[in-house]
Amino acid sequence: MLEIAIISIVMILLSVLGLVWDFASGLIAAGVDGIMLLLVCLMLGGVFTFQLLLYLRQKSRSGGASSGR
Repeated sequence: MLEIAIISIVMILLSVLGLVWDFASGLIAAGVDGIMLLLVCLMLGGVFTFQLLLYLRQKSRSGGASSGR
């Protein structure tokens, strides 16, 4: 399960970098492409943040013990 957390963190960081690049490059003001990039980054970041929060919640409920999977 630790692999899922690592993948989630990497995807969240990539989503944040995409948002920063979208604003820094001025693409957000260029039209539909910038808006679509913004929405995709927000969506991916949100999905993986939710997944990471669920993983951390499950880990805290189990007391940090490994479930053997």
